[in-house]
Amino acid sequence: MKQDTIFILGVNLDQKNFPKLYQWAQANPKGLEGTLRSLAKASGGNQDDLTMDAINLESDLAHG
Repeated sequence: MKQDTIFILGVNLDQKNFPKLYQWAQANPKGLEGTLRSLAKASGGNQDDLTMDAINLESDLAHG
């Protein structure tokens, strides 16, 4: 059965809402974890809730 959601650092990455990050998580989950942690650190955000960082990254990747 095909997996619809991948959990990375507490963020639910589903194919519908996070197509780019979902693909990245399948190919290199540790790389995505590192990127999300770096984004949270750089923005001064909470590393325990990386959902907004994931949303912003998905948007950047989709439009970049």
